[in-house]
Amino acid sequence: MEEGIAQGREQLVAVLDSATNSSSFFGTRAELGEDYLTRSVAADKGLYGLPAAEAWYGGWVNDSAGNHPPNAAHRDYTIRFAPGPAPQGQVLLVRHHVRLPERLLVDNEADRYSIGDPTPDLVYDHDGGLTLYVQRTRPADPQQAANWLPAPEGPFSVILRIYGPGPAVLDCSWQLPPLTVAG
Repeated sequence: MEEGIAQGREQLVAVLDSATNSSSFFGTRAELGEDYLTRSVAADKGLYGLPAAEAWYGGWVNDSAGNHPPNAAHRDYTIRFAPGPAPQGQVLLVRHHVRLPERLLVDNEADRYSIGDPTPDLVYDHDGGLTLYVQRTRPADPQQAANWLPAPEGPFSVILRIYGPGPAVLDCSWQLPPLTVAG
């Protein structure tokens, strides 16, 4: 029995460490059936996750340099959404900047815990793209500060939520942009 428990935990950790989106984790009992590994992953990733047709969740397991998990102790990051239409969905939010391993929201001087479509005064790039600045300290440039998502000092996670995702998101033909180490 102990060996079976250990194997189950190993399977769970393997899936958790490689998961970058929620397309198969959340759903009704009818949708998930008896796939208890998926149900376990969903419970760990976000107990109250919605089915994919309602909300798509994605995140960054590694940064662009391969660091796992991302760590803002000595690095700043950017996330750049290319010009053109955002992935089809009603609302695009980058949120739940959490300190690991506790997965708690991080207090910050800006009192900001998410950034996205509903954020007032976002500054778009000259070509129409959108660059978000994920770092511990407020950027000195006022345009960058408008697009700042505060990060804790140390390991953290960032989650992207798309409510009402379109087909390109659901079939995974749209890909998350990288969490790029700045500089």
